[in-house]
Amino acid sequence: MAIGFDNANSVSGAIVSTVTIPAFAVAGADSLIFVGVGAQGNTASSTTSVVRNTTETFTEKWDFVYQPSGQEQHNSGHYFVAPATGSYSIVVVIAAAQDTLIAGAISLTGVHQSTPTGTHGTASGTSATASVTVTAADDEWLCDFCLAGNTAITVGADQTSRFEIDNANGTGVSGGGSTQPGTVAGDAMSWTLTSERWTIGAVPIKPAVAAIPPPPPPMAAQQRMG
Repeated sequence: MAIGFDNANSVSGAIVSTVTIPAFAVAGADSLIFVGVGAQGNTASSTTSVVRNTTETFTEKWDFVYQPSGQEQHNSGHYFVAPATGSYSIVVVIAAAQDTLIAGAISLTGVHQSTPTGTHGTASGTSATASVTVTAADDEWLCDFCLAGNTAITVGADQTSRFEIDNANGTGVSGGGSTQPGTVAGDAMSWTLTSERWTIGAVPIKPAVAAIPPPPPPMAAQQRMG
């Protein structure tokens, strides 16, 4: 069963420790929601919780901090399998209020429900390209989240941007999430920017197992003899 894009939404806040990704509809079989969270501020932070529909608590794939000179950046990725169909918001909470907080969600269909993700990768730096490479099979998809300080960002040529917030709340900080089929461009996920600090994480999403068709009905005795 092939993976497909379903829906997406995003939000940003200034000098906050929580944001709510506005409600968006999720529909389709074998669903998964990926959420990327990024923050920039004067103190290091981490993501405390990501919850949808009050009871759907997301699993964390990565959560790390990049601390060059100046403000720190925090980047985390999360997923939830088999979300309730319908339209619900997602509440994101981080450990300490930051100057800028960005969060976005991407829902997919046709995802393996017991082993939905592969091995993720993360990277950080200060340059004009944010990039991370992970290993994905041909039938898998890659989801990423990039955060960059004081610059607009542009998604890589082989990727499809699913959400993007530039100059969040007038702070200059930008964040975005995208998808890409596996093995395209060597499984590299990238965003271009002006030379600035950045963080990025990406994870392969595995497809659902195709249903095995039932065996044909047994032949009647006279058909076997005839």
